[in-house]
Amino acid sequence: MIQQARAFYREYAHDFIAQYWLVLLAGAIALGFGFRYINPAPPDAIDISTGPDEGAFSVYAERYRAVLERDGVSLRIHPSAGAKDNLAHLLDDASGIDVGFLQGGLASDGLSPQTAEQLWSLGSMYYEPLWIFVRSGAAESSDPNAVGGRNEKRSNKRTAKAVPIFTSTSSDPLSSTPEKSATA
Repeated sequence: MIQQARAFYREYAHDFIAQYWLVLLAGAIALGFGFRYINPAPPDAIDISTGPDEGAFSVYAERYRAVLERDGVSLRIHPSAGAKDNLAHLLDDASGIDVGFLQGGLASDGLSPQTAEQLWSLGSMYYEPLWIFVRSGAAESSDPNAVGGRNEKRSNKRTAKAVPIFTSTSSDPLSSTPEKSATA
């Protein structure tokens, strides 16, 4: 009985292949083409441009490396001279850099719209305040809205003060309009 079943299936398989060989061949070619030229899976390795080795961007890249390695993705970190260098690496296809850390607004300064469209922002990590350092008395003004909103008399002291110009007090961390600092 088992031998009869084997003979039946052998004959059935032979007939099936004889009738549908063209469909099977086309399917195998389509699968081979799909695996060779269409790669829907995420990459196994990502190259990131970070800035100086001791900088904050390098620290964040190391954190990302630990997270990505848990999912089997290796992160290759490439130090650079800073955010402008990271932007140059991202715009240069020959550099091999996939991701880079930039300061907000850097990519929109001086780039053509076609070039700027090549970049995608994946998110904002934190706000970087703008600080202006002036010597006491160096920026005298009668305008109360001048640097720091202070109108101080000139002094012979050579001290410096730091005044934050803009900080975000909005509850939305991605708001695009910074508000004037209450401390300024």
